Amino acid sequence: MQKVMDEKSTLQLLNVVDQDVSYIVFRSKGTVTVDLETQNNTITIKLDVTNEQDNAIKQHVYKLTLEPHHDTIDIQINGKSTSIDHVTGI
Repeated sequence: MQKVMDEKSTLQLLNVVDQDVSYIVFRSKGTVTVDLETQNNTITIKLDVTNEQDNAIKQHVYKLTLEPHHDTIDIQINGKSTSIDHVTGI
């Protein structure tokens, strides 16, 4: 998985080919808490970042298991929907 990660991207989605599994890679300077909600066909992943005064960028990896009816992933950082910088299959 490390080989396909883009070290310059803040938010990445790595989809495991032929499986209902994806990995979300989020790089930030602060402490991250995560919450997950599902509604109909949408999964909403809420990433909240606090304590951003630390200068060290940390990489956070989250495994996401999808159901067949899920076709939309909405990732929110501090309450705001955010585009994914890099999407790839592994």
